Amino acid sequence: MMKEVGRVSGIDSSLSSEGNGVFLRRIFMGVLCAGFILSSPVLAADAAAFYTQKGNDPSFEQVMASGQLPRGKNSGNGFEGSTIEVNHALLKDGPNGGRPMIQDIMIHTLGHSVISRKDFPRWSRWYQEDGNTQVFRLFKGEENVRNSRKLAARIEAHSQFGWKKGDGWQEWVATYTIIKPHSCAIFQAKNPINHWSFMLNMNDEGDVFLNHRRAENQILARDMVGKPFHVRLRENGHDYEVYFNGEKVGEGFYSRPKGKTSFRWGMYLGAKEVRHDAMILVTGAAINPKEPSLPAFDGIRIPLRVWTNANGQELEVEARYEPGSEGIDFLVDHQWSSYPLSRLSIPDQVQLAGIVAEKSGRPAEVRVRIPLQVWTNAEGQELEAEARYEPGSETIEFLAAGRWNVYSLTELSIADQKKLADLFEGMEE
Repeated sequence: MMKEVGRVSGIDSSLSSEGNGVFLRRIFMGVLCAGFILSSPVLAADAAAFYTQKGNDPSFEQVMASGQLPRGKNSGNGFEGSTIEVNHALLKDGPNGGRPMIQDIMIHTLGHSVISRKDFPRWSRWYQEDGNTQVFRLFKGEENVRNSRKLAARIEAHSQFGWKKGDGWQEWVATYTIIKPHSCAIFQAKNPINHWSFMLNMNDEGDVFLNHRRAENQILARDMVGKPFHVRLRENGHDYEVYFNGEKVGEGFYSRPKGKTSFRWGMYLGAKEVRHDAMILVTGAAINPKEPSLPAFDGIRIPLRVWTNANGQELEVEARYEPGSEGIDFLVDHQWSSYPLSRLSIPDQVQLAGIVAEKSGRPAEVRVRIPLQVWTNAEGQELEAEARYEPGSETIEFLAAGRWNVYSLTELSIADQKKLADLFEGMEE
């Protein structure tokens, strides 16, 4: 299997002046994982600067001693808490800063699973709204009391709107701000029969993760306490896509033959203890907002086939390619991963050019990328570089200092001219 799927090349170069002009002597190229950690473009602030608290909150033991949360059934009482006033000046920018508060929602707490909007004030210990920002809180030692399920503390908002496969794409957007981090889920695409397809999670350090049900988890960002980040999450009852700060960071699918899926957000700990207080803010949350949907991929989709890399390793996957780009995407473990064209075998690069020509109706433009290797010029000077070459051309290009530099084939050593010819032997028309 192709082990380097999802890796892209990075450049570090040095220049040397020799002979009659500048000959780019050495270019060192490293590799950087395509699942790179994204950081928020929003400037960080002290988490305490995002809110002001008026009043205090009793311990969970004191709450239970009050009798307002009976064990084994939904409470009609709720429990009020201190008041949180949000500093909206720190949250007004960005794609969700001006969107009004979502209205058609209910909340699920550790004392009641279906609380309507008119009763939200009774549950202010765990949930509040200020302007267009939702405040979600949990406190040390809390656990589910509405039934016999152990632990399972949560405070989540959810919509009654649901969908199944075939109903089209649905979107959820919002800006999160982590105030007091705690390991938990902060978003679920949840089906009550077939369970969740994916989650967003955080940990005690404020790192944010994409949790795929059918694939390996991804780290989206580290140390996000006090750093607002924007998400757009798309779901159609089978497939899903995840965007973080405007960048697509993951996608996948999970079959759900029964029931309907809906969005849930807030904090859910499952089988974990609430070891310390936790708090997040969610600003401008919306389901299917009025602004235009994200553009669909308008490149070329390539059905399942075997691809071979420059080392002869094979990978049988679906692919997609945006003509003119430097990489191709492979569908691996239900996720699209970018792979540099330069790491594909030369025959596969030529075949890809043919596929593009067939789909576009234009003549094939075959400019093959050649992986990093040492080239020698006619004067014996060496250059370690990635190259690209159009079969039949009298020039070759080398990637140096982040840009492509053109050389005549006659500037190469005789041995390298033969090496280049051998690479393309039998492929010219």
